[in-house]
Amino acid sequence: MLTTITLPRPHVPTGPQGVPEDHADADYLRAVVMKIDSGFTRVGGSGVTAMIRNLIADAAEVLEAPPSTPGRDIQQLVRDLIDRDDCEFDHHGGCQAHGYLSLQPGEMCPHAEAKAWLAKVGA
Repeated sequence: MLTTITLPRPHVPTGPQGVPEDHADADYLRAVVMKIDSGFTRVGGSGVTAMIRNLIADAAEVLEAPPSTPGRDIQQLVRDLIDRDDCEFDHHGGCQAHGYLSLQPGEMCPHAEAKAWLAKVGA
């Protein structure tokens, strides 16, 4: 089961002048949540209303969250996926340790290449 999905940014019609767009949009979305919570606005049955309310609240949180550092996430992913063992090459130049048996001359084992990249970016 998916726990996260990607949706387009909500269309927010207006926002206060002089406020960063993400903050203004988050404020607008939170105002909608408050209207739903107070019973002023309904979107359908109670289940639909609760779902829409939570979706809007989550969107507001994402808009005001500190920016993530995708590079750091990728570095962690690479660290998690590489084998810590060193390469062991056979007489044909294939890496026996990691199963890359048909490497061409000058081609690196992907595990060695990933380790080199991590060292280069300082991870």
